[in-house]
Amino acid sequence: MSESDEIRAKHLEELLQGVFGDLNITQDQRESLNLYLRVIKNKDVPTFLHSIRVGLLSVDIADYYGFDKRAFIYAGLLHDLGKCVIDSGLLKTKEPFTEEDRKKMEVHPEIGFNMLSGIHDFAANILVRHHLFQARPYPREIPSPRKTFAEEALEKVGPYARFIAIADFYDAITSREYINGFKEINTGSDIKKVALEWKPADFLTIAHLLDKGVLNGRYK
Repeated sequence: MSESDEIRAKHLEELLQGVFGDLNITQDQRESLNLYLRVIKNKDVPTFLHSIRVGLLSVDIADYYGFDKRAFIYAGLLHDLGKCVIDSGLLKTKEPFTEEDRKKMEVHPEIGFNMLSGIHDFAANILVRHHLFQARPYPREIPSPRKTFAEEALEKVGPYARFIAIADFYDAITSREYINGFKEINTGSDIKKVALEWKPADFLTIAHLLDKGVLNGRYK
């Protein structure tokens, strides 16, 4: 890991520990989340940094709308857990994906779901849906939750996944080290242009979050 990555990682990890404290995340829960984050970090540092930023952004969104911030920190941090088994070369490429590349990448939500089911079920059911809200949604079939997963929890999964997807989208297009096939974007007007093309159903929400300063680049 480069010196700049180490500095950013330390800063983000310190911010994350502060959020853990604010949300009363227990030591056992922290150890569980940190275990998964270490797996991601060992696989690909940019994905690790992205995961923490999406977790922090997700909490900001949850706070703004009055959602369950604990659910958002779990799902935000772990949304890309399945990438820990994706080919490293594919994770690191800066070239546009081929159709074959896309198919290889598109399995990661189901992999993450399988890794977390029975351990962090709510996060598992959120993360497997976070790529459904885009021009090319995936996976085509959503795996069924465990029989013990509460019906009232399942009702929240779709809306929560949609906001995790917004945090994921925002960080991906504004992060130099995490970009695939296009230039880094930072201005609100440019972000809105990309959102209109890539996530038209969520364009108004993304524009609102930008205008209100909820999405403001504070974790770069």
